[in-house]
Amino acid sequence: MLSRIRASLKANAFNEGTILDAIYRNPAVVRWLYDDFARRNMPAFQQRSRTRMQSVDYKSAGEAIADDVGMAYLRRHCSAGTDLAVFTSFYEFNQHVIKTNFYKPGITALSFRLDPAVISSAEYPDRPYGLFYVVGSGTRLLIAIFGWLDVCLMLLQLAFI
Repeated sequence: MLSRIRASLKANAFNEGTILDAIYRNPAVVRWLYDDFARRNMPAFQQRSRTRMQSVDYKSAGEAIADDVGMAYLRRHCSAGTDLAVFTSFYEFNQHVIKTNFYKPGITALSFRLDPAVISSAEYPDRPYGLFYVVGSGTRLLIAIFGWLDVCLMLLQLAFI
């Protein structure tokens, strides 16, 4: 199952150069996407406080931008078709983050709990219980948990590393 998810992600991936070019061409869109991420994940966003804080749940965060308004903004401000595809992926990532430690001080790796609905039920009929994306120094992990047995096996593997 994880190998199919990984293959699907690789097939739909952009290389780093394409992403960096899109970012350099559209700094205002990047700022807008960061504000959208903060609006969804940082409760203190209303006060425009950008200090790092404890991990937050998206339900307690500020009002997110409506999907149609967000996509209309991206279509209006992206200069190239590939830029729109890159920033649409960023926007969809923002939409599917349930919880993050992004604003927590002293972290050694970023972690994002994603809504399992991000995975197509047509391609993957078994929906995972939890989907986590972890980015650390030189490490990127995508972890799908389908039940308690997966959690126990993962903890056992970590104990012996």
